[in-house]
Amino acid sequence: MNALRVCLMALGMFCATCWDASAGPLTHVLVIGYSTAAAIDIAQTSHAVGQGVAHEANPVLAPFAKASPVPAMALKGAMHAGIADLLLHKRGKGWTALGVSLLAAQVAVDVLNAHTLRTVPGR
Repeated sequence: MNALRVCLMALGMFCATCWDASAGPLTHVLVIGYSTAAAIDIAQTSHAVGQGVAHEANPVLAPFAKASPVPAMALKGAMHAGIADLLLHKRGKGWTALGVSLLAAQVAVDVLNAHTLRTVPGR
Protein backbone atom coordinates (compact mmCIF):
# COMPACT_ATOMS: atom_id res chain seq x y z
CA MET A 1 0.00 0.00 0.00
CA ASN A 2 2.94 2.36 0.54
CA ALA A 3 3.80 2.09 -3.16
CA LEU A 4 0.22 3.04 -4.04
CA ARG A 5 0.41 6.09 -1.79
CA VAL A 6 3.65 7.21 -3.40
CA CYS A 7 2.17 6.70 -6.88
CA LEU A 8 -0.95 8.67 -5.99
CA MET A 9 1.14 11.51 -4.54
CA ALA A 10 3.23 11.57 -7.72
CA LEU A 11 0.02 11.57 -9.76
CA GLY A 12 -1.28 14.56 -7.81
CA MET A 13 1.95 16.47 -8.34
CA PHE A 14 1.94 15.59 -12.06
CA CYS A 15 -1.66 16.74 -12.53
CA ALA A 16 -1.03 19.95 -10.60
CA THR A 17 2.03 20.90 -12.64
CA CYS A 18 0.66 20.10 -16.09
CA TRP A 19 -2.88 21.47 -15.77
CA ASP A 20 -3.78 23.16 -19.06
CA ALA A 21 -6.65 25.63 -18.65
CA SER A 22 -7.24 25.72 -22.41
CA ALA A 23 -8.04 22.00 -22.53
CA GLY A 24 -11.67 20.99 -22.13
CA PRO A 25 -13.07 19.07 -19.17
CA LEU A 26 -13.17 15.79 -21.12
CA THR A 27 -9.44 16.07 -21.73
CA HIS A 28 -8.79 16.60 -18.04
CA VAL A 29 -10.98 13.65 -17.10
CA LEU A 30 -9.11 11.45 -19.58
CA VAL A 31 -5.69 12.56 -18.38
CA ILE A 32 -6.53 12.18 -14.70
CA GLY A 33 -8.26 8.83 -15.30
CA TYR A 34 -5.35 7.50 -17.36
CA SER A 35 -2.77 8.80 -14.87
CA THR A 36 -4.64 7.22 -11.95
CA ALA A 37 -4.95 3.88 -13.74
CA ALA A 38 -1.25 4.07 -14.66
CA ALA A 39 -0.29 4.76 -11.02
CA ILE A 40 -2.33 1.76 -9.89
CA ASP A 41 -0.61 -0.38 -12.54
CA ILE A 42 2.82 0.71 -11.31
CA ALA A 43 1.91 -0.05 -7.69
CA GLN A 44 0.40 -3.45 -8.51
CA THR A 45 3.23 -4.49 -10.82
CA SER A 46 6.02 -3.37 -8.49
CA HIS A 47 4.38 -5.22 -5.60
CA ALA A 48 3.85 -8.43 -7.58
CA VAL A 49 7.32 -8.41 -9.17
CA GLY A 50 8.93 -7.54 -5.83
CA GLN A 51 7.14 -10.46 -4.16
CA GLY A 52 8.17 -12.79 -6.97
CA VAL A 53 4.58 -13.79 -7.78
CA ALA A 54 4.41 -12.19 -11.23
CA HIS A 55 6.56 -10.72 -13.96
CA GLU A 56 6.44 -7.60 -16.11
CA ALA A 57 4.43 -8.56 -19.20
CA ASN A 58 5.44 -5.55 -21.29
CA PRO A 59 8.28 -6.83 -23.52
CA VAL A 60 9.93 -3.40 -23.57
CA LEU A 61 10.04 -3.17 -19.77
CA ALA A 62 10.62 -6.85 -18.92
CA PRO A 63 14.44 -6.79 -19.33
CA PHE A 64 14.65 -3.89 -16.87
CA ALA A 65 12.64 -5.80 -14.23
CA LYS A 66 14.85 -8.91 -14.15
CA ALA A 67 17.03 -7.90 -11.19
CA SER A 68 14.75 -5.38 -9.49
CA PRO A 69 11.38 -3.81 -10.24
CA VAL A 70 12.68 -0.30 -9.53
CA PRO A 71 14.27 0.49 -12.95
CA ALA A 72 11.30 -0.93 -14.84
CA MET A 73 8.79 0.97 -12.72
CA ALA A 74 10.74 4.22 -13.16
CA LEU A 75 10.73 3.72 -16.93
CA LYS A 76 7.05 2.74 -16.84
CA GLY A 77 6.25 5.90 -14.88
CA ALA A 78 8.12 8.03 -17.41
CA MET A 79 6.27 6.37 -20.28
CA HIS A 80 2.90 6.94 -18.60
CA ALA A 81 3.76 10.58 -17.85
CA GLY A 82 4.71 11.11 -21.48
CA ILE A 83 1.47 9.57 -22.70
CA ALA A 84 -0.58 11.67 -20.26
CA ASP A 85 1.24 14.82 -21.37
CA LEU A 86 0.61 13.96 -25.01
CA LEU A 87 -3.11 13.45 -24.31
CA LEU A 88 -3.26 16.75 -22.46
CA HIS A 89 -1.71 18.85 -25.21
CA LYS A 90 -3.07 17.29 -28.41
CA ARG A 91 -6.50 18.33 -29.65
CA GLY A 92 -9.07 16.76 -31.96
CA LYS A 93 -11.47 13.84 -32.14
CA GLY A 94 -8.72 11.38 -33.05
CA TRP A 95 -6.73 12.25 -29.93
CA THR A 96 -9.84 12.02 -27.76
CA ALA A 97 -10.59 8.56 -29.18
CA LEU A 98 -6.98 7.54 -28.51
CA GLY A 99 -7.28 8.82 -24.94
CA VAL A 100 -10.48 6.84 -24.33
CA SER A 101 -8.85 3.73 -25.81
CA LEU A 102 -5.71 4.10 -23.69
CA LEU A 103 -7.78 4.66 -20.56
CA ALA A 104 -9.85 1.54 -21.26
CA ALA A 105 -6.74 -0.52 -21.96
CA GLN A 106 -5.02 0.69 -18.79
CA VAL A 107 -8.08 -0.10 -16.66
CA ALA A 108 -8.19 -3.59 -18.23
CA VAL A 109 -4.53 -4.08 -17.28
CA ASP A 110 -5.32 -2.99 -13.70
CA VAL A 111 -8.23 -5.45 -13.48
CA LEU A 112 -6.02 -8.26 -14.78
CA ASN A 113 -3.29 -7.33 -12.29
CA ALA A 114 -5.80 -7.32 -9.43
CA HIS A 115 -7.10 -10.72 -10.50
CA THR A 116 -3.56 -12.09 -10.70
CA LEU A 117 -2.73 -10.80 -7.22
CA ARG A 118 -5.95 -12.30 -5.77
CA THR A 119 -5.24 -15.74 -7.21
CA VAL A 120 -1.74 -16.04 -5.73
CA PRO A 121 -1.62 -19.11 -3.44
CA GLY A 122 -1.39 -18.26 0.24
CA ARG A 123 -3.13 -14.90 -0.05
